[in-house]
Amino acid sequence: MNDSWLKCSVSQGMFSDELAVTIHALDEEDSTSVFVPSDLVRRLNPAQAEGQVKVRTYMQDSTWWAILPTEYGLPVPVKNSDLPSDCASGKARSNTRPRTRAEFQRGR
Repeated sequence: MNDSWLKCSVSQGMFSDELAVTIHALDEEDSTSVFVPSDLVRRLNPAQAEGQVKVRTYMQDSTWWAILPTEYGLPVPVKNSDLPSDCASGKARSNTRPRTRAEFQRGR
């Protein structure tokens, strides 16, 4: 998994230390809105509610997924264009080391 900044829409949260972010879905019709800690959000253009939220990303079956920084780590499929270019192009490197053969055989 990689740490990345995901494009989102940003609005005020219910509390002073949080913001509401909306992630646009792959099909353009659905979206996911969550409250996240304000220190995990960058406001790029406050006048237009544009921003980025810090997420963990991974690819599964040629789809990029982002784990949103919520209490339960909500995974959502995201558009490549909403991720940084190094991640969307598949050049991002994993932050986890590969398992050794012994670890794999032990089921770790």
